[in-house]
Amino acid sequence: MYQIIRLETVDSTNNFAYKFVKKNKGKNICGTVIYSGHQKQGRGIARNLWESEKDKNILTSIILCPHFLLPIEQFLISKSVSIGIIKYFRSKSIEAKIKWPNDIIINNRKIAGILIENSILGSNISTSIIGIGLNINQQKFLFSNKKPISLTNITNENYSLITELKILLENIFVEYNKLSISNFKEIDNEYFNNLYKKDEFVKYRANNSIFYAKIHSIDKIGRLVLITKQNKILKFNFKEISMEGF
Repeated sequence: MYQIIRLETVDSTNNFAYKFVKKNKGKNICGTVIYSGHQKQGRGIARNLWESEKDKNILTSIILCPHFLLPIEQFLISKSVSIGIIKYFRSKSIEAKIKWPNDIIINNRKIAGILIENSILGSNISTSIIGIGLNINQQKFLFSNKKPISLTNITNENYSLITELKILLENIFVEYNKLSISNFKEIDNEYFNNLYKKDEFVKYRANNSIFYAKIHSIDKIGRLVLITKQNKILKFNFKEISMEGF
């Protein structure tokens, strides 16, 4: 189903994957997984840096070829990967939630992030590079104000990174395969039902104003749809809104 390319260190697994796709144009590289013990320039959404101690966490990028999806449907990839990570933790009897669009939260703290970079060819998605940073064995985080957490912080156990990577990939590919058979409704429902703070009125900041709202839905193109206490419906793209206090 997949092959793993293991690197000692790299600037960014997503950067390496992008170059790998270009170098191997025309070859079947779908399902290739880039894995590294260390990233010099790990990235999150909007080029936020991802803090990771060397050989302590899962730093990986998965190359997929979702030709069956239209560009307008690309957020389904983010949904399926997020659900796969949720189910990875569920296999360990740990409850995790998805903070829109695709941060993974445990005990109100971030444990994983996803960065997806899609390439469009004609009317379909040609390749999708799924970058994942998942905190496994790191005990302390020095530079983030987001109060990250790791699996070892939760369980007080130490883990084999390659073993955990394979378990993670199994869960992700199960969910991704649902997309390949157009099982979109199940993906939509699972993503929505696992959203962080889904049923609460939360303080948000957008357009230089602060307001309380609750998640109403996620629209087809991945926008966050909120409903305010005054029953006003608001829609936001990535980085147009932030949750206060997080």
